[in-house]
Amino acid sequence: MTQELPPPQEPVTSFATRTVESNGLHAYFDESVHCLAAEPFQTILRLAVIDAEQEVAYETAVLGALRPGFRCVQLRSKLGTRIEMCYAFVHIECGVAPNAWLEMPTLRRRLHEQALELDKLKAREAAHIELQHRLVQQQEQLAALAEERDERAASHAALTRQCYALQGERRDLEATADTLRAKVEFLESQLATTRVSVGSEDGRATRDEADVHDPRPDESVDDGRPVTPVSEPAADEAQKSIRSPSRLPWGRR
Repeated sequence: MTQELPPPQEPVTSFATRTVESNGLHAYFDESVHCLAAEPFQTILRLAVIDAEQEVAYETAVLGALRPGFRCVQLRSKLGTRIEMCYAFVHIECGVAPNAWLEMPTLRRRLHEQALELDKLKAREAAHIELQHRLVQQQEQLAALAEERDERAASHAALTRQCYALQGERRDLEATADTLRAKVEFLESQLATTRVSVGSEDGRATRDEADVHDPRPDESVDDGRPVTPVSEPAADEAQKSIRSPSRLPWGRR
């Protein structure tokens, strides 16, 4: 980018016009600039308006897409939206000029620098792609870990519920065991009491059987006293009275 041809040896990528004072609504610059590009359709031209060292409006366009003639370029704000009633009125001329102002070593040096810059960009792009691939892998690993964590949390919750259920069952079993133990103790005490009662009754019955005698009517007692004969009905009545313990003076009532 230059105002005069041939251009300088060192490339210039920007150009600033003179400052127009006291005419902000209708600034008139009246300056010309040459934009030289080996690849016009790969070159972006940016037109900006600077006020008090601050950019207030701008517009960009592809250099090869500009049409010759008088053109109105609508400018944009810092947010990228078009500004109403804000235009730059320019005159565009298109032409072809041979690149005869640079020497061959300079062109080779520039080509070499561009090739190096292109290699750097390719390396950065490859590194960026590799980084994206690693990020995707890490995201997948994180998703798998999160899923495993959720499964473990669910399993832990289930085990916790089972533990609580088992604790409740254990308390119920302990209560049942205490109840059965109390019943067993009660039954053992009753059994011991029953055994004592049965033993006392057996002893008393034994003593009663030892005290009770059942003499036969035809038997005689040789006590030195005379035996009086008894008739058969009288003998039967005496036998009944002897067998009835209630009629005996020593019998159990």
